[in-house]
Amino acid sequence: MPGRLLKMTTNGVEGADHVVNGKQSLPGAVQPANESSIPGLGKRASDNALVNGDSHLPGLGAYPTPNGVSPSSPAKTALPDSMYDLPEEVVHITTGVHSLGALIQRVSAQCFNELEATVDQLARLPLQIPSPMANGAGGIHQTPTLSGKDEERNKQKKGLILKFASDFRAKFIKLLVLTDWAKRDQKDVSKLIDLKNWLVVQDDAALQAGNWFYNIIKDLRSFKLANPDLETALAVLSKGDVPWLPHLDFREQKALSPESTLKVLRQMNAIINLRLVLHEELIPQLRDYRVANGRATFTFPQEFELDVYVASEDPEQPWYFLDVRFLFEPAPQMKGERLRAVVDSRMNMALAENGLKGACELAHDFVLTHKINILRKQAQELQRGIWASSLNVDMIRRTLVVQYWTESPQPKSWIEIGIATGKDKSRRRKADNAISSQVKTRWIRNGKEQKDVEVPIDLANLSLERLLSAYIARHSSHLLESVQEGLETQALNLAHGEERLLKIDLTTSETEPADCVLRARIGGHPTTALQIDGITGRLYFSPAGIATPKAQEALERAKDPATEAPATLLRYLTYDIQLRLERLIDNLGWEAMRHLKITRDDISRRTKREALRFGLYQPRSFKGSHWYIMFTINLCGESWWVLEFDPSSPSNANADVACSRLKVPGTGDLLAPLSVQTLKKLEQSAISASSYIAANRDLTARGVSTAIRHVPIDLSKTPLASSFKSSTAEKTLPTLMIRFSQLLRSTRQGFANDLLQLQYLSFDTDLGQVRLVAKGRMRDPAKVQDVLQKTKDSNVAFSPDGSFSMLLSAKVGVSVVPTIVARLNTLNTLCHFAKILRRSGFECKTISFSKVCFRFAQDQEITLVFAGTEEDPRIKLEIARDNPHRRVAPLLEEIVNDPEMGFERFVLALDYFHPVLRAFQRLEQKHALDYPAAPIIHPRQVDFYRLLYPNPNNPKEPYVIFDLSFKRNKDDLEWRIAEFSNQNAKLEREKVFPNIEAKLSEFMKRVGTGWTGMRSMIIAPHKGGIEEAILELDRCVWDAMGRGTISHSRDGKGIGQDVITID
Repeated sequence: MPGRLLKMTTNGVEGADHVVNGKQSLPGAVQPANESSIPGLGKRASDNALVNGDSHLPGLGAYPTPNGVSPSSPAKTALPDSMYDLPEEVVHITTGVHSLGALIQRVSAQCFNELEATVDQLARLPLQIPSPMANGAGGIHQTPTLSGKDEERNKQKKGLILKFASDFRAKFIKLLVLTDWAKRDQKDVSKLIDLKNWLVVQDDAALQAGNWFYNIIKDLRSFKLANPDLETALAVLSKGDVPWLPHLDFREQKALSPESTLKVLRQMNAIINLRLVLHEELIPQLRDYRVANGRATFTFPQEFELDVYVASEDPEQPWYFLDVRFLFEPAPQMKGERLRAVVDSRMNMALAENGLKGACELAHDFVLTHKINILRKQAQELQRGIWASSLNVDMIRRTLVVQYWTESPQPKSWIEIGIATGKDKSRRRKADNAISSQVKTRWIRNGKEQKDVEVPIDLANLSLERLLSAYIARHSSHLLESVQEGLETQALNLAHGEERLLKIDLTTSETEPADCVLRARIGGHPTTALQIDGITGRLYFSPAGIATPKAQEALERAKDPATEAPATLLRYLTYDIQLRLERLIDNLGWEAMRHLKITRDDISRRTKREALRFGLYQPRSFKGSHWYIMFTINLCGESWWVLEFDPSSPSNANADVACSRLKVPGTGDLLAPLSVQTLKKLEQSAISASSYIAANRDLTARGVSTAIRHVPIDLSKTPLASSFKSSTAEKTLPTLMIRFSQLLRSTRQGFANDLLQLQYLSFDTDLGQVRLVAKGRMRDPAKVQDVLQKTKDSNVAFSPDGSFSMLLSAKVGVSVVPTIVARLNTLNTLCHFAKILRRSGFECKTISFSKVCFRFAQDQEITLVFAGTEEDPRIKLEIARDNPHRRVAPLLEEIVNDPEMGFERFVLALDYFHPVLRAFQRLEQKHALDYPAAPIIHPRQVDFYRLLYPNPNNPKEPYVIFDLSFKRNKDDLEWRIAEFSNQNAKLEREKVFPNIEAKLSEFMKRVGTGWTGMRSMIIAPHKGGIEEAILELDRCVWDAMGRGTISHSRDGKGIGQDVITID
């Protein structure tokens, strides 16, 4: 509240002039005797007398009296109210004024809130008051006895009540005082405050007016003009000269021409060169200088270039400073004339006192100190940035100390950057006066100074972050090298002679901590990198996995990572392998066989190596079998196995079951990266191994010699190369070698070499079967090559070099040997057929394990279809309708299925009997419209046929019957045609055809092309004119029968409905 602090006394207000009843009066104002007439004043004495000690205003001529009453003045003087009203210039103050009612309301609310809080506190202090005694003993006015704890609580509760009452009693007393004061004096005090504020404003305005006048006077000084010098002006205007002004007789300097300037510069260069060579003793650092353009420039590498010049040939004259250029970044900027003047003064002083060396020492010391300060500022900026909690910066005199990795549990490490004298105390130098001070660093790693490690500092481009990174990179490299040595030692101790699969690769750097990486992996699993955070110094694994948090926690607790980190890294690698395997196997859908009663000791005994962890799984392809895929993990990595285990058998029954280690697909000593594709390939490898084991077991039982070899493959030259999709990445294939002569014991076993290869191909997921390929080589491929190359069977293929391949299929773990034996027998038969066809000159169109199709007699084709079962194979013939041999197809099937030379006889029959069958076909075509008189052919055997001309009136008694038989005559084969008609038939036909006997007798005596009549028969060679003989015989019979009349019925039953006359 503005105003003046007043102290009320019985005589008025101390410190106030002209005060009436505690109020300051205006000069010249009249104070009435009765105060009650003044607005805003409280009630005074009832007799309207002045208070004791009060005085009257001086203007009224009053004087103090003991009782405050003046005898010479009237008892009561009335003044108008306007005398006490303030003028309009006095502004009423309302800022900061608060209502008294608001204050009372707030105090009341505070009292209520405190009362509720006090009641809550009292409720939290309960008392245990004992109940009245039985039979009313003790009386109702007897004070209950409290325990010690309850007594203390009783005192606390009383104290809370008294404190609340005391505090708010004081506050309400203050409110009472303020309320009483407001009733009496609040209006007068408000006016007093307004008046005080007006006086302060007026006083400030008077002060500002004086300052304003002073500023005007000061500003007008520059506008004052001197009185004009009319005399001098008149002399200049009239005479052009002022005689009374002194003449200095200065010569005007002529402007230098370029030639003169060059001459002067050359002279200055000569003077400087003579001075430096003859009169100056230059220290080693000053010997790197150049003279040009009238100046000598001295260069301090990575520091500065100093330009000086000399103005006289006198060697006693000092050098003068011209310029200085700094050769490092960030360089100080000398901006402003004032700073330039200071530098010129200091450098010229140094040149005058100590010559060139003094000036260079001054600049050299300034540069070194400035570099230290720049590094200190950079360190502070880093400390305020991302290095906030990992960096500690201290400046000890002119030495900068930077501690890094402050939060690491390792011993402290720091670097010191300071100015070293550079003097060698061990020997004396010739130039003791040389400037040898320089910026040097010192490295303390884990509390030990590293004297043998020097990190170059780039003084031309200052960067504390780069320097700090270089030291941290060396620290990280040293730490990772120690971890690598520990890993090597533990790997040798834990390998126990097994193949070492732990691969360690250390990458170090001298400049970048992030490039310092220790990479480790076991087998083909992903690489785990151990790195050190360059800012915090914490070791961490990357990439992060499920097992990372526990390993990371162990690393952060390690006080000596060099000794503790190797064991942690090895545990992390082995545990990570298990987690990765289980996760990938779950994604692949293999079923975990945790319910099988197989222990780790059983696994170790079967695999003959220690198994720290193992897992037993059954893929979908193994369903229904007793074969499983298993992995074992030790400190040297994981191993994969295919295992045969029958849970229903006793434990001793599985002692000798198969257990074979699987080779994980990969290149060289490193395993392929672990992935779903790798596990799928591993599953294929397990299927292959189970098939080989089952086949080898079966072959051993048959007494067949076998062996497993890895055979190089060339898919471009391999039959069925399109089927090798799963093996295209492999250069070799595991192959089961089989002794062919021991496997196929038959009369025709010599068609192939004595080595048969069985290779795994793939697994057919649709059929749930294993696909394998059996490969061999023909002994004499030239005899059957042209025929077998036409094979169109998808399960067999022949190559030009005589090799053959057969596709096989079987269930997982089931032997494929029976299928191989059956296929080889079929292939043996095919080779036998091919040889015969080639020898016979027949053209083989297609050949496969299911059928053989060949062409003979130019345009005739026959297909042999292999039917039946593998135990009882049968061959069926497929003959086209227009093929003459269709007539004797059943007879030919009997011949071709003969196990003893059946196919040879079949081929000979096709060759020998084709003319006869073709003649029969032509006869049928000729008499196609002559039914029912057309001739009828009855094949009794493939080499015996009966040709008859029916009698429509008596079908049982044909008119003419001829028998055609294939006979051997000494060394020749010939066809014989003889009449077989009985006497009754001859008599019957004579009635119908009178000239038929004569015609037949005449024909049997004829000699035709390739045939000869022998009176009773016709004889024709097997490759002669049998076909022509049959056709001529038919013409003879038909002509003879054509001279009679045939009476027949259409229904063939002798009812003469239609009569046909043949002339």
